[in-house]
Amino acid sequence: MSLRVLRTALAAIVIAGSGLIVTTTPAQAAGACKTLSAPGGGSAYMCKSWNSVGGGYYNGSWWSQGPVPTKVYLKVIEDSWEHEAAFSGSYNHREFVQLKLCYTLTDRCGTPW
Repeated sequence: MSLRVLRTALAAIVIAGSGLIVTTTPAQAAGACKTLSAPGGGSAYMCKSWNSVGGGYYNGSWWSQGPVPTKVYLKVIEDSWEHEAAFSGSYNHREFVQLKLCYTLTDRCGTPW
C-alpha cells in the first residue's frame, strides 16, 4: 500500500470520527461542514472545500450555511496568515486553511477549525 493511500485512509478515519459532514468526488475534491462557536456570541454552520493541486498544496473555498448571528465575525488562517474575512471566500495554493468565529464585543474567538 502506498503512502498516499495510507494518508487518504487515515484522513478519512479522522474525519469520520470528528462528527464532520464530509463529501468527496472522484476528482479528489473534498469538503466538510461544522458548527463554529464564538465565545459569548453564538454560532454559525460553516463549510469548506479543498482540492489538492500537488506538492501538499490546496485550492478551495469556505461559506456559511444558514443565518449568521449579529455581532460575530470570521477569521481565516491561511498557512500562517490570520485575517478577518467575509462568510464566504476562496483560497489558492495553501498548505492549510482554518476558520474561527469571533465575538465583536469581546474580540474572543472560538477554536480554529
